Amino acid sequence: MEKLKNAIAEAIEAKEKGENNANIKNHLGRKGFSESEAKQILKAADHHYLNTLMEQPKNRLHFTYSNTIMGYILIALGSIVTLFSYLQIINFHGVYIFFYGPIVAGIAMIAADKKGKFNEREKEFTFKRRFKRNE
Repeated sequence: MEKLKNAIAEAIEAKEKGENNANIKNHLGRKGFSESEAKQILKAADHHYLNTLMEQPKNRLHFTYSNTIMGYILIALGSIVTLFSYLQIINFHGVYIFFYGPIVAGIAMIAADKKGKFNEREKEFTFKRRFKRNE
């Protein structure tokens, strides 16, 4: 039993280092574990590793501000190109360009960001409910 616990701990440590399942499985095979035992160990290591990832606190502050700033940049870019083509500052040979793609994308990014701030708790609850693991 102690050998199995040590193998699971080693598999978790290897997963945290970025090893893939095939390498971990080969390593377990060299240690004398059968293929079915290796699969069970990998399953336990995956379960533990994913649970620790889901329980880590999320720092959305940086991500949130970057989305908001990017949204404003896109709106400004679209507005400037539209204004320059209307005022003929940029010559498009008599063609007026309404650069609405970046404007709409910027508004969507800001709106999604604002919605994410208000519904963050609801999203976490929904995610955990959908991907709840059987123990």
